[in-house]
Amino acid sequence: MEAGRTPQNISEVLNRKVSPSLDSLGELIDAAEKLHPGFADEFYLALAGRVDLNTLVRSLSVSDVSTMLVLLSSHVSDLAPSRQKVAA
Repeated sequence: MEAGRTPQNISEVLNRKVSPSLDSLGELIDAAEKLHPGFADEFYLALAGRVDLNTLVRSLSVSDVSTMLVLLSSHVSDLAPSRQKVAA
């Protein structure tokens, strides 16, 4: 099994009979991410709740804002259609 857990253990966690340690929870989230890419982001977003974008940006340090800008520019360039050189 991807999570390295027995089906019984997974069932107990899902049915709230046992609580995983933080390390175990992280391993379960990592396993779910491998099986369903994007799961971890959705899980953490659901856990944190929706945050107002203005509030989020105002809470960031200068370094964090710089990192965000680099990541956003990379994402925008990935979304933009590639420019192809036209043969002359």
